[in-house]
Amino acid sequence: MVIYPTVNFHSFALLSAISMVKKNGVISNPGFSLLHAACRYLLLLNLICTFFLTLPVNLEAQDKILLISGREIPCRVTRVTDFDIYYIKTPDAPERKIDRDGVYAVNYGNGHTLFIYRPDPESGDENRYSYKEMRMFIQGQQEAKKGFRPASAYIGSFVFGFAGSQVGLFYGPLVPATFSFVFGIPQVRLQPKSVSNANYLLDDSYVQGYLKAAKAKKVQALVRGSILGFVTGFTTFYIYYKSTDRQQ
Repeated sequence: MVIYPTVNFHSFALLSAISMVKKNGVISNPGFSLLHAACRYLLLLNLICTFFLTLPVNLEAQDKILLISGREIPCRVTRVTDFDIYYIKTPDAPERKIDRDGVYAVNYGNGHTLFIYRPDPESGDENRYSYKEMRMFIQGQQEAKKGFRPASAYIGSFVFGFAGSQVGLFYGPLVPATFSFVFGIPQVRLQPKSVSNANYLLDDSYVQGYLKAAKAKKVQALVRGSILGFVTGFTTFYIYYKSTDRQQ
């Protein structure tokens, strides 16, 4: 499997907003320097993560470590101990390790599966699930990460972030934050179109896994929308007021 670099829309949006701010000389104001520095830091972090996570990687049929979070790590497992699992990503890469507690199973390239997860019925957390229930829980997380679309949360947080930019740098972020905690985060609904099999909706462990991953994606959308809306609103109104002052 070959993975190629992709272009991140948020990076360009933030870059455009920052460029407009710098062009209009707002950086000379100490009150706005902090906002500029924060935006520049987020942009740089976003670009670095996008670059390293999407570097071309050529992976043949290898082992796969399936995490309880639903993530799969293509690799070659070198050894399994009582506490950790050691693996390498490529033949010339350094050996890495991962704690067994977060692993469901190791799927070897020869077809053999080593189950790492151990059910604990008396546990109050996710370990209470049986092997089959945990597999469905993971399946729910994977399908939510792939198909859940929190578009309304992103748009709503963008609008409230845009509006909050007019309140000020100190109280402004409270506007999108209030929207997120009151209307956004608590309301996470399963999207049937993103479910590969309708029968999965009858499985409670699948639904719980789906909702967990969907909530995480929704929180990310709320944060991104709020930041982008706040920066866009602040930049737009600043340029508007400055151009109005010049005309006068």
